[in-house]
Amino acid sequence: MDLLDILSSAVISVLVAALITLRTIDRKVRIENITQERAKWEEKIRGKSQLTLTRRPGETSIPKQHMPCESATIGEAMSDPTDKT
Repeated sequence: MDLLDILSSAVISVLVAALITLRTIDRKVRIENITQERAKWEEKIRGKSQLTLTRRPGETSIPKQHMPCESATIGEAMSDPTDKT
């Protein structure tokens, strides 16, 4: 084995190691970004769920323009009209 064979083997080894390192770093960065985005999403959902949980019983979360009947609320629509309590 001469010097050229040793150097070419070393260069190939370095290139393979560099490719593996680049791929590992790229995957780590992608996973980190996904984790950060998921944390933001969870905070957003948590905030919306807290808002929903703190609403008053008669208050609706559906905008009035999307209500089936403008004069009815969800509570009125779900209540029993024969109930006299």
